[in-house]
Amino acid sequence: MNIEVKLFLKTLLYLTLSLQLHLICPDQTFGKNNLIVIDNFEHPRGDLFQTWLLRNAPIKEANKIYKIQTSNNNRFLHAESIGTSIQIAKKVKWNIKRYPILTWRWRAVELAEGANEGARGRNDTTASIYVIFQRNSIPFLSWKYQPVNVIKYLWSTTLPIGKVVQKEKVKMGKTIFEGKYLVLQSGKKLLNKWISEKRNVLLDYINLFGTPPKYNPILIGILTDSNDTNSTAIADYDNLIIHELSQ
Repeated sequence: MNIEVKLFLKTLLYLTLSLQLHLICPDQTFGKNNLIVIDNFEHPRGDLFQTWLLRNAPIKEANKIYKIQTSNNNRFLHAESIGTSIQIAKKVKWNIKRYPILTWRWRAVELAEGANEGARGRNDTTASIYVIFQRNSIPFLSWKYQPVNVIKYLWSTTLPIGKVVQKEKVKMGKTIFEGKYLVLQSGKKLLNKWISEKRNVLLDYINLFGTPPKYNPILIGILTDSNDTNSTAIADYDNLIIHELSQ
């Protein structure tokens, strides 16, 4: 099974096992302009994993990769992967039709050397944001186990801007995972610079999957990894916010 598919399935399983814990309770903040702050990372240092989930990895290992840092009185998420791959994810309450716009800031500091998200054995990403949708509804099966569709926004080392990488996992004739990975930034040209992104996720979904989503997003994820290339990948993230279309 593809490593990234395993990552998502394990994340969903972790959600099921953690239903009674405060770790999965979203701390989304509603602003006066009808926007929802998924995370601006202004919470206290060391408090990251009270709101963000881990896949099958101990917090002490995740803390080596993902940390809250401060610069110019602004806190942000710093990710530094040295030959590792740990994704973090957050449960979201997201009405995609009302709030189709996702904005965030990110900064690539060091690219995973030779990485290529479409190549076996080189599938690392310096910076990536995932939006995870339930794919369909299987009767009597908890939503945590339902098949998923995934949009992954990439800052790639080598792939060109606009490139779409497709991933799929089929089991017993059923597609349980379908991913569309869209390259927004590439290479070293903008290295060490904060870049602001704005995506109409609903429109991206329709363009990438061919139909509107049946269900709202259930998770948003972040991954900086470098395990396949056994290199170092460093990136920063800030201000994940969803907006109404007029924003």
